[in-house]
Amino acid sequence: MLKKGTSTGIFMLLLLLYTVLQWRYLALDFWNDELYTLRYFACASFAAVLTDYHVPNNHILFNALNRLYLLLIGETDFLTLLQSPEKLRGLMFVYAGLTLWGTWKLGARFFSLLTGLLAVAITATTLPYLNFALQIRGYGLSALWLLGLLYSTLSFHEKRSRGAAFGIIGSAGALMYTLPSNLYFILAVGLFWGIFWVRHMLHNGLHLRNKAFQVALLTAIGLKLALLAYVPVFGQVFNNPYVTYEPFKWSNLTYYAPVVLGDFMGGRWWLLPFALLGYALGRRHWLPQAQSALLLLTVLVLPFLLVYILGNAAPKRIFIPLVPVFALLLSVGIAAEVRELPRFRWQGVVAVLLVAGYGVFQVFQGWSESSAQMMADIKLGGRSQGLTHQYYSWHYRPQREVDLYKDDYFYPGIPVGIVGCEPHGLRYFLEAEGIPYLQDANVDSLLNRHDTVDIFSSRPLRLMREAAYANGEIISYRGQLSYHTPIRLRIDPAIRGTLQQLLPDTTIRLIAQGLLPGSLPPDQPALSLKAQPAKLGDLSTFLRQQQPFVLLQPDSLGPENLSLAGMEYTFDFRDSLRGYHTYRAQPRLLERRQVWSSQQAQEADAENPYANLWSATLSDTIAHRSPDWLRIDLEAHFEAGQGGTLVFDVNRDGETVHWKGLPLDDYHQAWQPVQTATLYFRWPEGLQTGDYVQVYLWSNAGGRVVLEGAKIWEGYGLNQ
Repeated sequence: MLKKGTSTGIFMLLLLLYTVLQWRYLALDFWNDELYTLRYFACASFAAVLTDYHVPNNHILFNALNRLYLLLIGETDFLTLLQSPEKLRGLMFVYAGLTLWGTWKLGARFFSLLTGLLAVAITATTLPYLNFALQIRGYGLSALWLLGLLYSTLSFHEKRSRGAAFGIIGSAGALMYTLPSNLYFILAVGLFWGIFWVRHMLHNGLHLRNKAFQVALLTAIGLKLALLAYVPVFGQVFNNPYVTYEPFKWSNLTYYAPVVLGDFMGGRWWLLPFALLGYALGRRHWLPQAQSALLLLTVLVLPFLLVYILGNAAPKRIFIPLVPVFALLLSVGIAAEVRELPRFRWQGVVAVLLVAGYGVFQVFQGWSESSAQMMADIKLGGRSQGLTHQYYSWHYRPQREVDLYKDDYFYPGIPVGIVGCEPHGLRYFLEAEGIPYLQDANVDSLLNRHDTVDIFSSRPLRLMREAAYANGEIISYRGQLSYHTPIRLRIDPAIRGTLQQLLPDTTIRLIAQGLLPGSLPPDQPALSLKAQPAKLGDLSTFLRQQQPFVLLQPDSLGPENLSLAGMEYTFDFRDSLRGYHTYRAQPRLLERRQVWSSQQAQEADAENPYANLWSATLSDTIAHRSPDWLRIDLEAHFEAGQGGTLVFDVNRDGETVHWKGLPLDDYHQAWQPVQTATLYFRWPEGLQTGDYVQVYLWSNAGGRVVLEGAKIWEGYGLNQ
């Protein structure tokens, strides 16, 4: 059907097609995980890469290669590299090209030329692979190592050779040393050949020269070498807050495989019946390679079963290296079906072009849906992240937004704040341009001191709705919304004076919820003020519903001390858009409930940087009526500048959907042997049943923090 020369030409065309599809990813700005990986590992030093695993961002072998590459091209400065992401993503493109070449070679050698080309066409048009292949993460490189391991094992089993033996050891070791979760794939390969050896041993007795046994042994040697390489960070790799063990969790078995494999299909469902028909009707074409096909099937299926058995909360992206394996299995069946059809000239070429064209159509369809989802998230204040859609793939341009802002809007007298963006993100781009900023800025506090403030936000419309008492103007690139939309807020000084008149007692803090956003949640009895618009004017979009905000009393005051209790206040003010609004004040009580307490000392330091405090899986009741806030009372020993960060994290199906950290150093009191602190976290919106919430101490500064005691409270509003 296909000749070798024709096959090479078609492969080059498919590689060109992949280049065109992947081109838009080549210059994408770095995002949160990539930025952390680069700053603390690849742009730091080889010592940091090889001996520091305080977070799973350090895919060690991958980052070691990145570090070497950056040294070779003379681009090791972190802030400079931000402006040219294509310099490093180009190396990822090389890995991806080699992966496609390996897919073609494996399919062609152990099945047929048509199988190899079909597998390349399917891999090159799989949206999850396009999304992750050029990321500065170890998943793309892992796909290459996995193909090398499969190719080497099949080659060795076909004919023993020293090259294939070293290929097995090297690929297995590199696969494990790149990413610990790749253990799933290595175990699948080793178990497959181990079962074949046992089966042979039961029929023919013990033979250590059996090829299957030797393949399994060589795979185990590679795994052992990788584990030895992990010795400097072994405890951090296999015992950190991101690694959880809940064996035989039924939801792991029913969730991962359908969702991940469905994403791999990417809407190309017509390929599935063709593949199944090929397996059923074209057995004579693939049965001679049944063992190779069975190896691929084992490697595709067993990792999902291991996630169920071991009980790890695995993010779906760890399965990205399986995309070429998935493509090869589909291609074996499709190629067999094509060979069962009536023959005609260029039959194989037409089949490859049809599969590639079908895939390209679905890629563009997926891009359109992903872009629309991202824009909806920006408008609603959400953040989507999956195998087919990530918030950093569309409407994500921090470098361009910062460049435009610096050229056209930046003025040293106007404070710059960041609201809602990830902790490792926009701030680095602002630092690279020398623009001062406030991370997790309190908009109310800024507008209380300045007539004009500039805010970068991932939820711009929500922020403008909440800050409707100020005049907001979007000043982004081409006036379009993005995950880092800059907004200029101006407030009429008369409004600020009116609010200050409402609060003559300086011990009372104004906390904004809804109309007036703030930073700290209420704890003790508070006051709820609901807007009764008298004349909406241009603010009708923002004030269609009553929006509450809260006056917070100090913890020392009780209901009997609440000076405004039992009284109703009405006041008017005029905003900068000349709309008149009336506000009525009435008391609102709040409830708090203790959910965790410990008087047992817990410690976090450079060697063991995490100390878990509290975690819970949300039930139906909590998910449908979430608390308004979390309050954490701490007693701790730490030095100034070494307090670390208290983190509130929400995980859904292995993906972090909410992360907030508060630095303990802000609460350090000089000359106090025991530091006491009360910290608050807002409970995020949109939580679902089954979400995993966690509060832990992270000694990111490398210091030693000893918690002598801690209490965690949930707070609920009453009479709302």
